Amino acid sequence: MTDAASQGLLQAVLRRESLSLLQYIRDAFPWTAVGEEEAWARLRQVVGEDGQAVAELGRFLAGRRIPLPYIGQFPVDFTSINFVALDWIVQRLAEAQRQEVAALEADVARAADPEARAALGRLLDVKRRHLPVLEGLAAAHPEPAGR
Repeated sequence: MTDAASQGLLQAVLRRESLSLLQYIRDAFPWTAVGEEEAWARLRQVVGEDGQAVAELGRFLAGRRIPLPYIGQFPVDFTSINFVALDWIVQRLAEAQRQEVAALEADVARAADPEARAALGRLLDVKRRHLPVLEGLAAAHPEPAGR
């Protein structure tokens, strides 16, 4: 049985990760130049795997009869990043991923319930695996000076 504090933590993480910049990009379409198709395909793969990991956390909650939280809407400031250049967005995605990894590390440490800690740890593992991919994309697609 997951304790109340761990339940609240799991719900908060599910909401936060469902509304992440990486999940927003799923429906935004960065502008890519000729030759960037592979990078865009890799980014879509990361987005998909991240979405699957977040959904798995939701299934964990549902399987333990923990009510799923109201997810809400993406932050309003995300709406200004539709149809932006790939080199611009991968910089922000790498930084956001670093912040999400740090937040999840703290969340795992706070979870008292071992099953909750393990569920959060699985999501953290996915985030950690994707961080070097996003950093690599950011390094390979630097923003032009003057932006």
